[in-house]
This record gives sequence, C-alpha cells and structure tokens, in this order.
Amino acid sequence: MQKYLSKTDFSRWMTCPAAAYYGWSGRESKNESDAFLRYLAEEGQTVGRMARQLFANAEFIEEKGLEAAYRTTRARIQDDCTLFEACVIEP
Repeated sequence: MQKYLSKTDFSRWMTCPAAAYYGWSGRESKNESDAFLRYLAEEGQTVGRMARQLFANAEFIEEKGLEAAYRTTRARIQDDCTLFEACVIEP
C-alpha cells in the first residue's frame, strides 16, 4: 500500500471515499472502460490547464520521484508562492 496522497487520490476521496480506498488498496482503475470516468479525468486535465493560466506565476513541481518532489516542495513552500503538483508526505 502506498504511503503518500496524490492529487488524484485526494480528488477521488473528495468525490467518493470508497473509490479512494479501493485505489489505495491497489485495485484496478475503471477509467479506461467507463466513458463517464474518462470524462471526469479529462475535465480534471482541463481544470489544471485553466489553473495554470489563472496563476501564471505559479511554480510547477516537476520532479517525478516522491522524495525529490517532497524536497523541492519543502524548499519552495517556505516562500509565499503558489505551487502546482506539490508533494506532501504525512509522517
């Protein structure tokens, strides 16, 4: 079981805590076979693009590795700034 919360996990939990539990348990996503879930995923991408336009000066955390993304987030969060794809790890 993973020990971090991704943006996708958080979004899934906000709409359906049971789906978040299943996702965290490693069960397969049904997005590919369900048109409505595919639509929701596409809408999430659209919202992300709009947010980047609205907050043009925001910084995007580009690191793909969990630890690297966490270190970069911790370093940048000390400043007053807006971050996209920030990484927070609960001890």
